[in-house]
Amino acid sequence: MSVRQPCSVRTQCLQESDNRFEAQPLTKYGLNSNHVGGINLSEIEMYKGKALDVKTLIEYSANSIVSKTLIDTKAGTITLFSFDEGQGLSEHTAPYDAVVQIVDGEAEITIGGNAIHANEGNMVVMPANVPHALQATKRFKMLLTMIRA
Repeated sequence: MSVRQPCSVRTQCLQESDNRFEAQPLTKYGLNSNHVGGINLSEIEMYKGKALDVKTLIEYSANSIVSKTLIDTKAGTITLFSFDEGQGLSEHTAPYDAVVQIVDGEAEITIGGNAIHANEGNMVVMPANVPHALQATKRFKMLLTMIRA
């Protein structure tokens, strides 16, 4: 079982700047920031107004956690993650409520010391300033939404 911060696969995020989206390196939450096949401006424009299969927007990587920030604005972020089996994020807190939607696989999410088993189709709200951790009981993908308020 391995617990670590998102690692080897690097992505690029989109930030709202001067009312337009520009590619910016992702430095928040300890994630690596160089672009290696992440979403770019032309992709996000292509996705607008369409139904997407979220599972296909990110791949698994052996013994790794992969992240892809889809939206990063002043109002909040939407980030897609994939965790290989046994990978996880150690206990930490966030200053805002966060919503995790499991889009594939299974995870154990611990919030304030209480373990929750979540699988595909489940949504878990992690309250602001409450310690939480994630562990891949099987490999899984999740969509993380944070609203800054």
